Amino acid sequence: MSAGIVRPARPAERFAVLALCRDFHRASGIPFAFDPAHASIAAQRHIEDADKLCAVLEVDGALRGVLAAAAAISPLAPVHIAQELVFWIDPAHRGRSAMRMLEAYADWARDQGCE
Repeated sequence: MSAGIVRPARPAERFAVLALCRDFHRASGIPFAFDPAHASIAAQRHIEDADKLCAVLEVDGALRGVLAAAAAISPLAPVHIAQELVFWIDPAHRGRSAMRMLEAYADWARDQGCE
């Protein structure tokens, strides 16, 4: 098994991203039901919108991790901040890949002008 690559998700991968988000939701114990239609729209926005990020971990041609985040003006101060929405890596693929995904997130946030 390769270490995989971290890269932006592609629009055609929305349903693979959605499956990872469903796995995140199931494992996290969030107290409300997963809504695939709503999550699909959110995934599409995170893939396509300039102020959002959808980074994926691809291992041997399959998506095994996702990190979705958004950049916005803080409600507390006039500064840009980034906020993670989903961070999930399939348990069999965890390890150093998590740090590479967080580094990609931090690089993206800096490029967005986040503090």
